Amino acid sequence: MNKDLANVRFAPRAAIHLKHRETNHLYLVVRPEKSKIQEAACVAPVRALKEAPLPVFSKTAVPSSAAWLGGLGAIPFIALAGAMPFLDGATRPLVARALLTYGACILSFLGGIHWGLTIAPLRETNPSNLAARLTFSVTPSLVAWAALLIAGQAGLLLLAFAVVAMLFADLRATRLGEAPFWYPRLRIPLSIVVVATLAFGAFA
Repeated sequence: MNKDLANVRFAPRAAIHLKHRETNHLYLVVRPEKSKIQEAACVAPVRALKEAPLPVFSKTAVPSSAAWLGGLGAIPFIALAGAMPFLDGATRPLVARALLTYGACILSFLGGIHWGLTIAPLRETNPSNLAARLTFSVTPSLVAWAALLIAGQAGLLLLAFAVVAMLFADLRATRLGEAPFWYPRLRIPLSIVVVATLAFGAFA
């Protein structure tokens, strides 16, 4: 029957007028009007999206994930060093060895960060400078290995001095724009905790 209908025009609101081609009879077909609830359901999300404030990111604010992981990483230092004065016998050297081993792992990790900064795809480094920077980035792992071989008080103090040296290297990387602006705000307090606990463990 659709082919027999012509002159279709839409009413302003909810009706369609159909006129038969031969009889010129006018038919009125009522179409359902969209309810106000449906319109609100469609408009509300768009309006909320337009009115939602844009997130503001600070260049110096430490990301929450980095802050949480950094804080959790400091717990073994505090726990192991804090337990040493209350231990004696065979347990004390075992805890000191655990503190030394964990500190060596963290020192190697700090060196790995500089390896990543050096080989970042957006960096342009001449070959000689690249070799020097990569050599520097693996040096903390060698120092950590030496500290494990030395062990005892000397090994813990060696790790403490190496962590301080890496802190200055990280501050320099931030100043040169190689590390993010928030990195010192994460590294400085964590380095203080690490150095203090290593020194405490060495003399406890």
